[in-house]
Parts: sequence; C-alpha cells; structure tokens
Amino acid sequence: MKTPSTSPTLRAGLVALALAGLAGGALADAANPVNDTTVNVVQNGDSSTTVTMSGTWWWAGQNCTGRYGVAWSVDWWGVSTRTTPVPSFTMSNATVVLAHGSTTRADVNPAGAIAIPGGTYFHTGPKFSGEVPFSKTTCRVEVRGGVSGATGAWSAEATYPAGAQLPPQLCVNMYDPHGKAGSPSNKAADLSPILQKDNSIQTNAYAPGGGNCAAMLPPPPPPVP
Repeated sequence: MKTPSTSPTLRAGLVALALAGLAGGALADAANPVNDTTVNVVQNGDSSTTVTMSGTWWWAGQNCTGRYGVAWSVDWWGVSTRTTPVPSFTMSNATVVLAHGSTTRADVNPAGAIAIPGGTYFHTGPKFSGEVPFSKTTCRVEVRGGVSGATGAWSAEATYPAGAQLPPQLCVNMYDPHGKAGSPSNKAADLSPILQKDNSIQTNAYAPGGGNCAAMLPPPPPPVP
C-alpha cells in the first residue's frame, strides 16, 4: 500500500506552525534568581524595619541584547494560602519602577496575587520592585552547565512599619519586560507585575528553595502581643 505523501503546501504550513510554536515558547520565558539570594534586616531607631533582598539572576539561552532587561517583584507580605495577605500593611520607602529604566521610592500596598502551583499565592504591589536595563555594566554572557545565558545582579528594598509582623522569608518573582536592549516595550502590561505573564511563576521555573525565596537574616523579632 502506498503511503500518502504530504503536499508541499501542507508541509510549508506545518513548518510555519512549528516555528510559531517555538517563537511562542521563546516569549514565554524569563530570568530566574540563582541560589545566592539573601534578605538582610536592619532595625531602625523608630522601631520600623528596613529589609534588603538581593542576589544574582540567570537567563538561560538569552544574550544581553535580545530583551530590554530583567524586572522583578518581591512579595513583602509573605507567600500564603490567601489571595489577600494577612496582615496587609503598607511598605514605605520601597523601590518601585514607575517607568522603564527609572527606579524610585514610594509607599507600596498589595495590589494583586499570582497563584503558585500547590495552593499558595505570591502577592505583589502595582509596580515592579526593581528593573535592570541591559548594558555592558549590568549584563554579561556566561556558560553554565554547557548552556549560554545572560546574568547580572538584582536587589529590592522596603521598610516595614513599627509593630508589623514580618514573614520569616521573602520571595521574588522575575519578569521578562520584553523590548530590546536600549528600546523598552511601550505596552502598559510590560510595566505591571500583575498583567505581565512572562515570569518565573507562570511561564518559567519558580523554585522557592533554589533562589526565589530566602530567610530573613537576622530573623525578624516576634510580633508584639
């Protein structure tokens, strides 16, 4: 029995669909924090607490020109099984990205929650907690485990009000802000940690024990009765 052959037109269509699928997979990607994330705690004279979360990001298969940079959001209230964190307090003097390439300080409240597989939620403010545009000083290409990728540093900072019950650990979610080096995306969603879906949790490899989360050091004091 003769096997039916595929017409040139159909073969071309199948190739086009395959390439489109690959392109879609490439877009559904983001950097991830490596396993060097730290959370440093400083008790202030007014009983408030300033926390700095920092580390290194790694983006497998990416170079330092294919995207505008890397963005991230920190769940200052602590990952939990609730879509709204309890307690839900205002963070002051927090790093926020109001426009691509412009990080400033502002008060931050929880504005949305992203479902994490397993039944917990990552809470985020309305703006990214930080962003690093790609440049020769912020991004370099490395080969890790035989895979080439881009890497660089990241950090975020905020202050808890006096008497706030601090979570024992903090978690970060990394985002792909799209655009290209030197040319940011003009889409509103690419400035929103709620609307932007290309991130560690939703399209990449969110690993609480592998860099996305870290314990506070020194541990926060117990809540005041």
